[in-house]
Amino acid sequence: MSGHPKKKCSLFFLPLVCLSPGFSKSDFLAKLQGFGFSPSESNGGVISFTLEGFDITLEYTGGVIRACSESEKALKIFRKTILDHFLLECRDNPEVILVLSDGKQIEAYPEMGLGSWFFQATQNLVPVFLIIASVALPILFSLYGIATPLLASLVTIMALLVFLSILPLVYRGSSCIRVPRDSKTLFLVRVQLIELSSEDVTLLAIVKHILSRERRVLDEERIKRLLDDIGLSYERVTVEEISLADILQSVCKKVGVKADLCIVPSSRRNAYALGLIPKLARIYLTVGLLLDLSQREVEAVLAHELAHLKNRHILKVFSLLSLEYIVRTYLITSFYVLFPVIAVYLLAYMYVVSRLLWRIEFAADREAAQASGAENLVSALVKLEYPVLLRSEKPLERLKSRCIPSSHPHPLNRILYVLSLK
Repeated sequence: MSGHPKKKCSLFFLPLVCLSPGFSKSDFLAKLQGFGFSPSESNGGVISFTLEGFDITLEYTGGVIRACSESEKALKIFRKTILDHFLLECRDNPEVILVLSDGKQIEAYPEMGLGSWFFQATQNLVPVFLIIASVALPILFSLYGIATPLLASLVTIMALLVFLSILPLVYRGSSCIRVPRDSKTLFLVRVQLIELSSEDVTLLAIVKHILSRERRVLDEERIKRLLDDIGLSYERVTVEEISLADILQSVCKKVGVKADLCIVPSSRRNAYALGLIPKLARIYLTVGLLLDLSQREVEAVLAHELAHLKNRHILKVFSLLSLEYIVRTYLITSFYVLFPVIAVYLLAYMYVVSRLLWRIEFAADREAAQASGAENLVSALVKLEYPVLLRSEKPLERLKSRCIPSSHPHPLNRILYVLSLK
């Protein structure tokens, strides 16, 4: 007696960054109906339909599709049909987004203060700098007879503690717009053009200059008249209002901690928290992130960063690593330790620290999902990490994500963890 064939499942991701900001499960169902799949949804949210004579069931959460069927061929056909269609929407006419504020304006080429310039120029080298400083300073102090290696390690830790504590105060140049002090609301004016030329770029710069000087409420009709007056050809104009002050207040209330928010004029999509002390810490969001995420997704990202501050993750990690550093310095200087032993220890140390940081990120994801909804956090991760998620299907990429130490878990692992919380 033969049993039923075992179901095979496939996980893939939609290019949400190319779709409308509010793309939802109902929109996805409408797309499936347009493909002629005739989907039906159960009370548990599972979608089912028939393809090539085989039943396919799927779950949709924030751009993540988990499809299961007894036929691997049917899954491949469905996957190709879906991705081919949605990727075509990434080849639309060029779209230019003008970012305007109700207060201090975001400059295209900001003149950054010394603190901002230094941080922007060296932020990718900060981990390397900290490692070099932690190793080199005790050696230099001991060589010049200033202090013993153990005392030098204590001085090094105190110096790093002061540096990390005041970093949010140093990184506050003119390029950073603080919410709500400098601005409460951002306006994203999306102009879809027929084509984009150098002359169009100049005309759009003029439009932004005019709009930034006006104190009236921005509306589509006013912007269309202005575009017509300067002779710019366009297909569509939309205005999106992001009330950052209200979003920040709402998320802070849900998470249970207060923090300042700064908007950084960078095209990179990033969010991070700086500072060991919550009262002095700040959360930074780049303009590039705000351009691609919906307001609910921005809330989820803010909730993740606020969870780090609420639970003092940065301070806890710094304290634990400092304690290990002092003990390691004492053992190395007090006993004869072979270099191979030190090398093996450091490799194991990096692996353990990496897993510790992963646990912290998962904890922040869990709190963000509880505060702002798992689907919003998942869709934000899909948008921010889409190229990495596409590569995650390769076996080598999966092996690297599990074995190579890093400060953050692989986006796929984070998404799977958040989905398991539902």
